[in-house]
This record gives sequence, C-alpha cells and structure tokens, in this order.
Amino acid sequence: MESFIQKVAGHLWEEGRNDYSNLCVVFPTKRACLAFRAQFSKKIDNPVWGPEVLAINDLIEQWEDVEVADELNLIFELYHCILKYDPELSFEQFYNRGKILLSDFEEVDKNIVDAQALFKNLYDLKEIDSFFYEDDEQSEAIRTFWKSFTPNNPTELQQRFLDFWKIIPKLYDDFNQALKEKGVTTSAKCYRNIAEQAKNKKLKLHYDKYVFAGFYAFLDSELMITDYLVKEKKAELLWDTDAYYVDDEYQEAGLKIRKNNNNSYNWKFNYFHEEKRDIKITAVSHARAQASYVGTLLESYNKNKTYNLQKTAVVLCDENSLSPLLYSLPASLNNANITMGYPFGKSLAYDLIFLLYKLYYDYNKNEGKSFYYKNVIPLLKLPIVNLFNADGISHALNGLEKNNVTHLSIKSIKENNNLSRIAFLFELPSSIDEFWTYLDKTLKHCQAYHKEEAKLNKQELSLLQSAGYLVNEFKQSVSNQNLSNLSIEIIWKLLVQQIKNAKIPFDKGSAETLQIMGFLESRVLDFDHLIIMSANENSLPAPPKTQSFIPYSLRKGYKLPTFEDHDSIYAYHFYRLLQRAKTTEIIYNATVDEMGQGEPSRYILQLEYEMKQVLGDKLNLTHQLIKSELHTPAPREIRVEKTDAVIQKLYEKYQSSNEDPKGISATAFEKYTSCSLRFYFNYVLRIKEPEEISEDLDASAFGNVFHDSMEELYKNTDFTKEALDKLEKLAETTVDKQIELTLKVSGNKLQGKNILLREVIIELVKKVIQNDKAELPFKLISTEKKYFKDLKLNSGKTILLEGKID
Repeated sequence: MESFIQKVAGHLWEEGRNDYSNLCVVFPTKRACLAFRAQFSKKIDNPVWGPEVLAINDLIEQWEDVEVADELNLIFELYHCILKYDPELSFEQFYNRGKILLSDFEEVDKNIVDAQALFKNLYDLKEIDSFFYEDDEQSEAIRTFWKSFTPNNPTELQQRFLDFWKIIPKLYDDFNQALKEKGVTTSAKCYRNIAEQAKNKKLKLHYDKYVFAGFYAFLDSELMITDYLVKEKKAELLWDTDAYYVDDEYQEAGLKIRKNNNNSYNWKFNYFHEEKRDIKITAVSHARAQASYVGTLLESYNKNKTYNLQKTAVVLCDENSLSPLLYSLPASLNNANITMGYPFGKSLAYDLIFLLYKLYYDYNKNEGKSFYYKNVIPLLKLPIVNLFNADGISHALNGLEKNNVTHLSIKSIKENNNLSRIAFLFELPSSIDEFWTYLDKTLKHCQAYHKEEAKLNKQELSLLQSAGYLVNEFKQSVSNQNLSNLSIEIIWKLLVQQIKNAKIPFDKGSAETLQIMGFLESRVLDFDHLIIMSANENSLPAPPKTQSFIPYSLRKGYKLPTFEDHDSIYAYHFYRLLQRAKTTEIIYNATVDEMGQGEPSRYILQLEYEMKQVLGDKLNLTHQLIKSELHTPAPREIRVEKTDAVIQKLYEKYQSSNEDPKGISATAFEKYTSCSLRFYFNYVLRIKEPEEISEDLDASAFGNVFHDSMEELYKNTDFTKEALDKLEKLAETTVDKQIELTLKVSGNKLQGKNILLREVIIELVKKVIQNDKAELPFKLISTEKKYFKDLKLNSGKTILLEGKID
C-alpha cells in the first residue's frame, strides 16, 4: 500500500516541473522531512533542482531570522525580569515557577492570545459584564471563572493568586522587551510575529508555493499563516485522514478536521472500510515482560522472514520501555534504526552526577566535617565508580558495615588503600570555579579510565562522554548570567534537573531496516507492520499538561489547548498510524500495580467495541495473554546430618579442660531450639551473619549503651554518697561517649527517635545511681562476671555451660 509520504511525492512529481527549487514542502516533523526526501529522490531520473523540505518549526524560524534562545537562558532572563516585582525571590524558589510561566507564555504566543486581556484582573462583576459583548461559550467560561471570586473578601489562596496574576501581564511585556534588546527571541514569539505579518499581508514569501502535508491540529498561529497563503493561492494543504473517524461525529480522532474544515480540505481516504487488516491485542503479565516478548517476536520475524523488517516499526508509548527493549533485541538484529533519544536520566552517568550532588549536599549540611554513609555507599556501588577497584571497594564496604561507620572523613578515605583510586571524588569544591573544575576532572577521569579498561558497556560509556557535553552546555548558560546569589548547591541542583530530561541521540541507523521510535515520532509515517508497546492508559494517550497558571475555564474561554484537544490529537495519531498497516500488534501490561496501573488504553477498548462492529470482516481482531513466568529457582533444602563426627566436634568444643574453655550460653541454646541449622552454622562452623550499619538505637544498641555506660561509671569507684553524686553528674557525658562508640555519631548530632532514646538512657543511668545511693553502704564485687558449670549428659559425657551475670 502506498504510504502518505509516497502519495505526497507522487502528487508533487506529477506537476512535471523541471525546477522544484521554488517549492517548499512543510511537514510536522524533521523525521517526515527525511522520509520525503528519500521518496522524492526515487522519482528522479534526470538531475533537477529539488524542493526545499522543512519542518514547520524550521520554516517559522527561517522566516523570522532571529536567534532563538534555549530554555535555560529564557528562564534566567525571566528571573531577571521578575526581580523588579519581587526583589527577595531567589532563583531556586523561582525555577519551577519560571518553567511553568515560560510554557504558558509559549501557548499564549503560539495561539495568538491577547496576553493583556487573558491576564487582566476581572473579578469585579461589573467589569466582567462590560468587558464582554457577546454571550458565547468562550465568554461564559471566562465569566464562570472570575465570578467564583468573592470581590470584597477573597480567600487567602485566591488573594495570592490575584497578587501574582496582576504582575504577569507586566512580566510578559518586560520579558519580551528584554529579549528584543538582546537580539534573541522565543520559538513561540517567532510563530506570533509571522502570523501577525500574514494577517497584515506583510509576510515576505521565499517560494512560489508552499505545500503543508500531514498536519492535523494547527495552532492558531499556523492557521493564520496557512489561511493567508491559501487565499493568496500560494499554498496547498494535503491532509491524511480516513472516513472512519472523520465522518463519525462521535470519533474524537476527527474532531479537529471537522472543526477546522475549509475549502482547501482534501485527501480523505477510506482505508479502514476497504482494506483488510489484522490487529492482535497482547496482554503481558508485567511491564518488563513486554521487552522480552518483543525481542522474541523480532527474532522470529527475522529468522522466519515472516515480515519485511524494512517496513516494520516498534512504537513505544512510554520512553521507559526503551532501555529494557535495547537489552532484549536479538543479536541477529544488528542494524535497527533507533530514532528516539535515550533519556539521560536513566543513565549511570546521570546517577554519578546526582549521587555526587547528594554527597555534597549532606557534606555541606554537616559543615564539611564528614560524609554520610548513606551517600557514600550508593556512590561506591555505582558501576562507574566501583569498577575502578571492585575487590578493594567491596572490602572497604565490608569494613564500614563491620565497624558500623556512619560518617567518614576525607582523611580516612584518602588513607584507605582500597579507596585511594577514587578519593578524587570526595575532594569536593568550595567555590563556583572549583565546582566546574571538579566536574570536568571527574568526568574526564572516569571517561579515560573506562575507555582504556573497557569494563563499562559501550552504551553507558557513550552516555558518560555525553555527560561532558551536557555539563559544558549548562556551564555556558549559567556563566553568562550575573547572579550573585547562585551557590554551588543551587547550581548543582539546577544541573541535575536540567540534564535529567535531556535526550541523547543514537548513532543514525539505516532507514531501510527496523525502526524503533516514540509514539509522536510516528506522525506522518506509515508501516506495513506495527508493534505498539506500553499501550496502557496514562501512556496511550500520555497525560495532558497539568502544570499551568492558566485555569481550565480561562483556557476554554481564550481557546487555549485543553485536555479535550490533547485527547483528540492523540486519538488522531493513533488511528492514522493504523490506517495503512496490514498487521498491528498492540501490547500492554495487564498487571495492576499499587498505583492502579495496568488498565489497557482506551483505544484498545474502542477497537474492540466500536471498530469491530463497524468494519466487520475487514478487521481480524484477536487477543492473547502472555504469561511470562519469573523463573526463580526453587528453594533448595539445606540439610546437615547429625553424624557422630559432628557430635564429637561439639563435645570437643565445649570442654572445661580446653586451654581457652568456652561453654554453651543461653543465647546458643535459644538458637538451637529455634533453628538447629542456624546453631550449626554459627557455633560449629563459626560462620557469622553479615554486619549491617545501624544508625538507630535499636533494642540491642540501647542495651549495650546502657550497660557500657554503667560499667564505665562504676569502674574503680569508691561507693560513697559523694562519689555517686559526682557519677550522677557524669551520666550525660558518659552516655554520649558510649553512643558515639556504638553509632559513630556524637550525642548532640542525633536525630529523630534517637534523641528521645538518648534521654531515656541518661534517665535510666541516673535512676540506677539514685537507687544505689539508697542502698549504701555496699561493696561492688564486679560489674560483670562470667561463670562456668559442667553438665553431665545422659550419655555419660560432660559439656561446659557458660553465662554472664551483671
């Protein structure tokens, strides 16, 4: 079946031009542009000048010809503007608010909304009625919102909203003026400017004809531009729609087409009713099983030549599916073209920068005295760090656990031979300049080591190298700002937030092979065979934008995008993707998790209950459930026969005649009665349970601190009233000393329940001393003494018992 892009190429080729250089073909995405160039070149037998092929963004920016600033620089500029109205506002407090404002300004500009009217304070009811003349749906939505405010007595939340709302129109103007003075702009402002030029018939045209192909939901600015060009007979619009969802008024996928239909509307096809197709709905038992199943499916396709992989695409509705999918691709499939960027936030390189930030944050909080073990251990276990000296670091970690070390000094790290190779990580910066040097040195050191040793997989090594580019790009943006209140902590936190959402492109593969892409990347493209992954609600469709200062009713009133528009756009792209496919397999996770995830996409239900009824035999709809068993090994019984040799070993161990006699304690008896196997491992084989770092005064630590405190106080003491009075005054410092020995943290640095437990121990120590004062005079024989006793068994043999008495 001919794809949409092939149809566009054929349609334009039929014009029979010798020179296409005065023709500009515009698509929604750059990927569609690449596909069109490839198809159009196949039509050419003799050399001709080809058409200009541009994505809509590139066309707008070409028209405007002004540098578009990146998001981070725009947020900085917006922050400088808001300081005029709120001088005490820190950049850290502003950052998230700034991103939301920037997004709202973008929507305002791209949809040609009057910013002054939108942000006008209209809660005076008379002002509302005088402001609107027409009683239409949009005006009523705006009235409804502002009438919810009580004019004379707004709530605290409403007042805060109104106070902020008042400065937004001024901020909008200040922001645009500041950008103009710097000779830069926003992408959205480019749209607005070009649309206004078109409206005023002042738009300078660079080509004789513009062809807009494959669009669905034009922004208001795009509509203004295309309407002008069509009226001037300078443009042609080529739509890609199907009668199935356009002619049915209840199908949300055709909503925008029906709403914006104009004289230039054409190219409505009837593929769903005319062509037979197979759609399989596959439910899998858990999320990761999808990747494994798709890997098996692709291996089968490749091996059995079931489908032509050059006409096959794997479409991911959730970008989190990409990483497990990459590890599940069959080895025989060595040339897949992955067009979606890899999320940097899922990489080990991101984890390194984030863990170093956490290390710095707590180190700074602790006044630069020590590193907290909860930050050190994850860093040491991170493969980028651990592979420097895996055995040595493992030994160091065991030492931390054995000695219950909760805080480490830089000196102890440098002096530890097992950690010396990665000690540079702990030499944290103390100034902004040192911060940039520290990050640069750290990343280069890690890159050089792993490139030479080749212990890190190629993908992670590539992402580690990309980290350097991201950090340098971020540094350039920050360094251009005159912000004296930016600390290392704020810059580092901002860096982490920025790079987390970065997308790292893969090496470009061939277009003549299997394609792996995100859902929205599939716009305008067609494939004979589709595999759609993660087709669950909240992934397909993706959740609409929720962070905005513009409430729903005002969005509705000013014709800004709402969730209804979002749902319509996703529905269109879903059905358009299916309309030319011969076979489609839609895979979703059927397991409901604690968040309620596991519901199939609404589109799956629409296929089952709507499309099947309408298309009848034209649609072969099947279902299958893949039960992916988690192959956990069956528990193996551990059994130790109580042989004569084992019993003899026990007898020999517990004899009073031994040089260093040891007896069976009450604790050992308790272990034997509860689990004889545990007794065997602990007391016969002498295998100790692994140590764990504890920073809490649990029952065992509580008892030890109390016991050791009393022993310390009563050691070498004359038991007189005066002596015990002095000991009572020493209770607090003695308990703190024992806490520090037990938890490796001083008493005045305790947190949470440990503070209360410390007070309890101090009070108990004082109570014991007070009770002992009441018993004077007495003589202390011992604070603790071990006693032994031979026990004759029925067999006639004797074993030694032992116990401690406080």
